[in-house]
Amino acid sequence: MQRNFIKKCKVCGTKEHVLFHYGVCSCRACGSFFRRYLDHENQWKYNLCKCSEKNFDEESQQDLAKCKKCRLGLKKRKASS
Repeated sequence: MQRNFIKKCKVCGTKEHVLFHYGVCSCRACGSFFRRYLDHENQWKYNLCKCSEKNFDEESQQDLAKCKKCRLGLKKRKASS
């Protein structure tokens, strides 16, 4: 039996091109953003962001994609070369 469910990016909330990237269901855009971060990690400073702890509705969920700190909440160890 195949289960049909709509996957949603946990970072930005989009429902397009969502796969399991870097330890979380994320879209290709957020996955690519994280990959670029890993490639240039020594040039960036990263601290956890407080906005991801809030409860967002559908409209404000899109604002998370604009927050670089939220997009960096993916797991480094799941990144493949």
